[in-house]
Amino acid sequence: MDPSGKETLTFEIIIQKLFSGDFVFDNYVISEATYPKMDQKLDILHFRDLLEMVIGDGPKLRENKVDLEFRNCIFNVAVGFSLNKNMSFKRFFNCEFKYACSFIDVDLDFKRNEPEETFVNFIGFFDKVTFKDLYFHDVKIKTPYLFKDVSINGDLVFDNCTIVPAVVLTDLPIEGNVTVLGCEFMDVCRIEIPFKKNLNIYSKKLEDKTEKPTIFHNTLALRGEFYGQLLLQNVLFKKDFLFQPIYVSDKNLIFNSIKIEGSANFRNLNFSDRAQFRKIDLSKSSFLYSKFDDALFSECEYINNKIYDELMLNTGKINYKDVYNELRMFEMSFDKRKNFEQAGKFHYDALELLRKNENNIFRKSLLWFYKISSNYGEGYGISLIWIIIVILLFSIFYLYTGISYAGYNIWWWDCSKPFSINDWGSSLLYSLISSSPIKKDSEVVKSLGGWTTALSIIQTIIQTTLVTLFIIGIRRKFKR
Repeated sequence: MDPSGKETLTFEIIIQKLFSGDFVFDNYVISEATYPKMDQKLDILHFRDLLEMVIGDGPKLRENKVDLEFRNCIFNVAVGFSLNKNMSFKRFFNCEFKYACSFIDVDLDFKRNEPEETFVNFIGFFDKVTFKDLYFHDVKIKTPYLFKDVSINGDLVFDNCTIVPAVVLTDLPIEGNVTVLGCEFMDVCRIEIPFKKNLNIYSKKLEDKTEKPTIFHNTLALRGEFYGQLLLQNVLFKKDFLFQPIYVSDKNLIFNSIKIEGSANFRNLNFSDRAQFRKIDLSKSSFLYSKFDDALFSECEYINNKIYDELMLNTGKINYKDVYNELRMFEMSFDKRKNFEQAGKFHYDALELLRKNENNIFRKSLLWFYKISSNYGEGYGISLIWIIIVILLFSIFYLYTGISYAGYNIWWWDCSKPFSINDWGSSLLYSLISSSPIKKDSEVVKSLGGWTTALSIIQTIIQTTLVTLFIIGIRRKFKR
């Protein structure tokens, strides 16, 4: 008898119960004494090996259906559960695992052999169970409610598993890390539990050196508390991904190689400089109302160079000013990381969105001028071309309005003398001088009439603005 008052489960008791058709193990202690070969060192108790020894003495057990159930048991040794095809686990109730527990290549389907009313009354496959570390390897989970009143004092791992029903986790205390490798979730997943350590969801490397991604065939909603690192890498979302945590620490927050066929929601969040988004499709990801200028974005994709909320503007559910702020946030993020090319793209998109939706004629005109004169400050070459065009254009205007240069008059329609190229050259020189805000030498250049003076003032204003935009564009170019 164990100090806990429970009977030690021995090999002889297992033989007796299985051959009598009693597959319920109630109020036992499972320890090294359960294994018949006591002369061998036991690191982990594999139930398949144990049951093979029993089945070897009773071939009929290979043919009959065997549903094993453990109640009020204590496991004082690390155990591995893998069974023959005719065997399955029915339920674990009020058990304690003091060491690691692994389920390997089995189907967990509590509902399969239970009538509906029984299933409703006993909804937990693991019911009132305490684990140290819990591992699932190549397991197919078919039961809708895997955990009820369960606590895990160590790590939880799902390795190459298939989870068929919807997953709803609202009360599952986990003290260690949670790892998901190369799994498939066939239905909706809603996770609302606190993660005290790391949550890692990524692909599994196969023997042929390829990688099997973790796939969510329906919506995943992460709404819990994250006190450690959160890593999603090589994950495929067939539908939507909702990231709406209650709390996120300042630890690493990494989304890498995320493929989204639906949409991803990262709204109303505050991302620190530890947040990283790599190889993620931003045309399917919304960051509306979030602060993420400190986050890192690298090798991200866009459909038609548009982010998700730009594409959703035509639905009428989003205000363009909110999308403008989102674009500026992207601009600041790339600017801080010295990715000036991407920063310039979002700068252009933000101002273009503002121009198209601006109702004030004056502001709309200013934005239009900003666009055609310098591509919103991104094209210094455009500014230079406009500087040259304005100088040439005003040199022709001055021939119409007339100027006095070097002691004689120049007038396009002056019939007393033929027009020469020298006259246009003098007008061009005057245009060059007028393009500068520097005070003109009255002895060298004397304006004739109000039209020439007015044109000179207008040209000075236009050219000064264009030169300023040209300098801004040059500066941004050198920064890049």
